[in-house]
Amino acid sequence: MLHMPMIFGNGMVLQRQKEIAVWGTAEAGTEVTVTLSNAREEAAGEAGLQKIEEFSRETGFEKVEGSSEEAAVQNAEEASREVLLRKSELEAGRKRYGTGQAHTRADGQGVWRVTLPAGEAGRGLWMKVEAGREQLVYSDISIGEVWIAGGQSNMEYLLKYDADKELELARDANPDIRFFDYPEVSYEGQIEEFPEPDYGFWRQAEARQLPWFSAIGYYFARILYRKLDVPIGIVGCNWGGTPACAWQDTEGLRGTEGEAWLIDYAKATADLDMEAYWRKVKENLAQMKKTQNQVKQAEELEQIREVGQARETELDREAGQLEMAAVWERVMYPGLSRGEQLQMMQQMEKMTADTADKIDGEAAKIDMMKLQPQNRPGGLYQTMLQKVAPFTARGVIWYQGESDETHAEAYATVFGRMIADWRALWQEELPFLFVQLAPFGQWLGGTGVEYPELRKQQERVSQEVAHTWMASIGDAGMLDDIHPKHKRPVGERLAELALGHVYERPELCRVPGLCDAPEFERAERVPTTYSESTYQRREGIGESYPKETGIANTGQEEIRIYFRYGEGLHLETHGYTTAEPDIGYLRQEEQKQEKQKQEELGEWSVGQGQPKAQAVLVPALRLYQAVCGSDLQKSVPQKLQEGQLACERLSGEKAEIPVEEIQIQGNSLVLFGSFPEQVEICFAWEPYYEVNVYNAAGIPVKPFRIRV
Repeated sequence: MLHMPMIFGNGMVLQRQKEIAVWGTAEAGTEVTVTLSNAREEAAGEAGLQKIEEFSRETGFEKVEGSSEEAAVQNAEEASREVLLRKSELEAGRKRYGTGQAHTRADGQGVWRVTLPAGEAGRGLWMKVEAGREQLVYSDISIGEVWIAGGQSNMEYLLKYDADKELELARDANPDIRFFDYPEVSYEGQIEEFPEPDYGFWRQAEARQLPWFSAIGYYFARILYRKLDVPIGIVGCNWGGTPACAWQDTEGLRGTEGEAWLIDYAKATADLDMEAYWRKVKENLAQMKKTQNQVKQAEELEQIREVGQARETELDREAGQLEMAAVWERVMYPGLSRGEQLQMMQQMEKMTADTADKIDGEAAKIDMMKLQPQNRPGGLYQTMLQKVAPFTARGVIWYQGESDETHAEAYATVFGRMIADWRALWQEELPFLFVQLAPFGQWLGGTGVEYPELRKQQERVSQEVAHTWMASIGDAGMLDDIHPKHKRPVGERLAELALGHVYERPELCRVPGLCDAPEFERAERVPTTYSESTYQRREGIGESYPKETGIANTGQEEIRIYFRYGEGLHLETHGYTTAEPDIGYLRQEEQKQEKQKQEELGEWSVGQGQPKAQAVLVPALRLYQAVCGSDLQKSVPQKLQEGQLACERLSGEKAEIPVEEIQIQGNSLVLFGSFPEQVEICFAWEPYYEVNVYNAAGIPVKPFRIRV
């Protein structure tokens, strides 16, 4: 029986300028023909060709009465040339619009695959797949740019939860931006047992469908569409809370640091009754589907939110699955306070215990929170990714890492191997654009304590793995929520990286030629020549800007920190900027609220114990007296190891080194003061931090830790 993967469907977007992979299954040995056509262009071309051929038969290949043999031959030659010309024009049209035809035969297992010729952007195409007497026809197909959107919940995060959703939903529909979301599948056969009617088809960017787009994927697509003026397709293949090891071939982890994930899983399942485990997985899925159906019965989304708001002070009561689903709407947007999070965790524990009481036998003993099926190493690589690959695409956008804190020190190895596995599936070196983890304090019992290490590991990947680029979103994080609510800067900065590096069109970036985040390049110590300064203060902001006055050698030192991509280095006082011309972000009110939170929660206070002048000017910067060790070299990207080794702080030393003054000069930060022989400089090297140093493109400086 003829069958195609669900990613092939009406309204799909195919990749331009690359051969297009099409595959499926049919009865073994059956001849398969795949035709991709622009209906109007093809029909016009075929009709024209048919008329010319008829004319040829009438005037060229038959002797006209009264004409000479020589004239007949001449007519035939002219007609033949006309036929060849029309055929050439038709073939050129097919090539331009990516149309064409391919043939193959299903193998002994019924598997087949063909490639259609590469073409340019187009719209309104159809595809016909024929196998014997069977056929499948897909319509409303576009050819443009296709990107895979992978990762965990921050990539999955729907536009309906985004802080700017109302603005986006009010826009006119754009049928040239489309989104496909592969359903979350943790075992083979799950879709057959539990169908997913809300996933696995192509959506268009219009008010009814937009809420179900990945917010990051949408903002990414929106910028590409504006700059490239071609259809854009985003293919979502992601699952919240999943580690990178779930998305790769586990064989690549053996013998590496990443093998720790395989060891953990082996230990967790060593004495587990796997039949009981999978029985419980299916029971949980059945309950989840029941809850989803109940939620769908609500008249509209706002009604669901009202239920959640009404229950927010009653989470300690037995709310049931429906109410918890309603509360989850508030978890995603606008988020829960710490007190509300604590109540929710207590309710979830109670529900888990109640569910266990209703399950007999071994299944009741299984803690599904600690051993979720989607988190098993290699699982989603098999049940999701291999179902999408090798759908032809330009590249991958990726936001993940939060769930890898268990083995944070191995993330560069694990993520690097994962990228290699994805490229092997697609049989090409797909560009990977990924997001460095945002500032984060705590959420639902989890903390960002390992985030500095994870960010360092991400930086390593961006420096060591070819054709990877990393977006900095140090200004988009939240103290008490792992899900930043403003996804616009994330999607836009990924799009800027795509324009500058993948499409090699840096002139299309917001600031032409500048699409990367400022990153540490080098540092040096020199005797200071700056003796005194006066400060002008910007009312209501508290930023300090020095005016040069006396120039003299004071015997003190300067530490100059230079940044690559630091053109236009400056301080931003209002948060991130945007590439959208009709939006100006002034997040002062949001920052004021965050400051109030920090003051109420002293243990999370930013800049605590810091000299006032430094804390006000660059709050993410810290200086410590330090000692160096050669064993630390391996934790620093190779390009930073030329005399810039990370250091351990002196044992027991907690006091920070005061900085008398900080200036921005060109593409460098200049620190003035009296410094010890070894200084460790940390920028944004904490779970949660506030960054206010940007380049001209409005992109914040990436975290770094060095010794001078």
